[in-house]
Amino acid sequence: PYQNVRYDTLRVPFKEVRWKTSVMINRRAYIGNVRIIKSDGSTHIEPDTIYKSRVNKFDTFTESGKITVASGDGEDIIALVDYADRLLQFKDKTLHIINVQQKEFLEDSHRHKVVSNVQAVVKTDFGVAWANSHGAYLYDGRTIQDLIEGKGMRSMTSKQWSDFVTDKVSVGYIPDKRQIIFVDSYDDSSDGNIFIYDMITKSWVKGY
Repeated sequence: PYQNVRYDTLRVPFKEVRWKTSVMINRRAYIGNVRIIKSDGSTHIEPDTIYKSRVNKFDTFTESGKITVASGDGEDIIALVDYADRLLQFKDKTLHIINVQQKEFLEDSHRHKVVSNVQAVVKTDFGVAWANSHGAYLYDGRTIQDLIEGKGMRSMTSKQWSDFVTDKVSVGYIPDKRQIIFVDSYDDSSDGNIFIYDMITKSWVKGY
């Protein structure tokens, strides 16, 4: 103790931090799938954990900033996306929706609503859209909509969609047309196949 102040190891900034995905919320940086070198020189790899920075100090991370509401399950974090005071944590097998309005808490979890890469998810005027081999989805801040299924009907067969989607599927958004574009691959291996979903008409078009 020095002048009645205790040394708090939980608030000592890490020496070095690297991460695979990040997002800015409420003047804080949230990072996921991290590699940390602590002040004592020890290295820690935590692929299933999120850390948040101090307010307005986006490059400062400490042990006290660890988000534990959806960690320790052994699933790697693929992508972090924010929408409507929610943090969407896409992992290997599970999507966790975390409320970050004040103190972080786990609001909901969904199996199979995941992504295989960070390019497979995008923010739109209507919410967060993403795709995987099971379908195409939109989170509007309250619920998750299946864009292929609606009113008891499917816009295409499961085989049509699964034959189109790869682990390198990419999702983009055209704001002027209110359209979500799905591309079978984000690199040169793509055959140029695409699907376009129109948010206004709620209809699908296939392109080549």
